[in-house]
Amino acid sequence: MGAVSEAIARAAKEAGAQLRCSTPVQEILVDDGEAKGVRLQDGSVVRAKRVVSNATTHMTFLRMLDSKHHLPSSYRRHIEHLDYTSPVCKINVRHTLNERYSRPTS
Repeated sequence: MGAVSEAIARAAKEAGAQLRCSTPVQEILVDDGEAKGVRLQDGSVVRAKRVVSNATTHMTFLRMLDSKHHLPSSYRRHIEHLDYTSPVCKINVRHTLNERYSRPTS
């Protein structure tokens, strides 16, 4: 983890959160319309007051949640049509200024 991730994890643990890394979730468990825990791929169940997902919207709402029973059909259709392609890219450029453009030393 990077420094920011570690700080977030530390703050979450101090607030009582239980974090599990590299633990695939099979299903989000819902009771009375609220997420109440998760079933892990190994079959174990973790109950919780709150469930937070860092997976994509598709993965969270369409694969881990029984969306046909727990989401309005209009919302489910909206998620099904989300486009994850992005026109954004990151380019790191290193540029060295020569002396002519450097700050004056007077």
